Amino acid sequence: MELKAESKSLFKPVPKVQRVLFAGGGSGGHILPAVAVAGEIAAQRPDSEILFVTSGKSLDRSILQAYPFYQVALDAPKLPSKLGGWPQFTVAFVRALADAFGILRQFRPEVVVGTGAYASVPTVLVARLMGIRIVLLEPNLAPGRATRWLARFAHTVVCSHTNTATALRPRPVQVLGTPVRREIEAASRTDAYSHFNLDPHHKTLLILGGSQGSSGVNRIVTEAMPNIFSNGLAMNIIHQTGEADFNSVVAQYRSLTLQARVMPFIEKIDLALAAADVVVSRAGAITIAEMTARNVPSILIPLPHSVEGDQLKNAKHMQQCGAAMLVEEGSDSARVLAEALQEIVKNPEVAQSITHSLDRIGHPDARTAIARLIVDSPNNSQE
Repeated sequence: MELKAESKSLFKPVPKVQRVLFAGGGSGGHILPAVAVAGEIAAQRPDSEILFVTSGKSLDRSILQAYPFYQVALDAPKLPSKLGGWPQFTVAFVRALADAFGILRQFRPEVVVGTGAYASVPTVLVARLMGIRIVLLEPNLAPGRATRWLARFAHTVVCSHTNTATALRPRPVQVLGTPVRREIEAASRTDAYSHFNLDPHHKTLLILGGSQGSSGVNRIVTEAMPNIFSNGLAMNIIHQTGEADFNSVVAQYRSLTLQARVMPFIEKIDLALAAADVVVSRAGAITIAEMTARNVPSILIPLPHSVEGDQLKNAKHMQQCGAAMLVEEGSDSARVLAEALQEIVKNPEVAQSITHSLDRIGHPDARTAIARLIVDSPNNSQE
């Protein structure tokens, strides 16, 4: 495989330099934990070289372009849903294996970190055949299909929950938490209020539908707004809608005469979380980890048809820990959301109880611990 122009001749032999390759992509959940760890490796080892092998989707590129890491796209096929798709899948998968071999031979990493999803599979498999150390990252409570299958080839699987570790054993598993980017933890509330031009006398409600928005969350929130604000409750509102629902959500706020900062995508999510007193969000593992790192109470609306029900499992775990409230999509979701939001905003003891639970379950050292596992392992060279 021929690397793209932006990566040409970047991988010159440099003695004693730690090279780490991150494989995976296709969603923020598969890229952002890797970005957090990669940033920590770069801080611990300034002479390191880091390469991302991604799905090539625009989301992968848009996230990584803000960071000084090399990136290469690998066209890895998804498993076919029908029997007739297997011949085409087989040809495409063999091609992906060959491309992965070319990338690994040129970059010569000492460690390959798989971040999940089909985009990671060819690179991790070839790395195993080449004797390269493999670490897998699994942030979800229930390990995904790719992690379950690739775990047999990994030297270590890093997960966030003891239940996940139990599901993956007897493979070597370490429970270190979900890594969160430095900027999420470091963002200032004062800077956040200034950036979004918020009223400093009011608390802030942040609404997130995920990195690509969510029609379900947007619908439930806008239906709940009349009940939430019917008794004169005043709050700043920041709402990420996604592209598809942006105009309709703006119109809904105008019809309710509510002031809100509505945008298709929040580029400065670190500042948005720093401003938030409560978040309404889907239940992706990375979003949950970022809210936990900021100690922000949340109301989780899990994606009903997420892969293997992982979002519902994540949300139920948070609810059982007392670290979030759960609203499932249904005919009564708007009323339940309004009641949950008013309970958090109007009862300081409820919000305080949630933040105490977030403190208890958080892993503030996850990013540093995982980076050290990767770069300081006595077996981090090729085997």
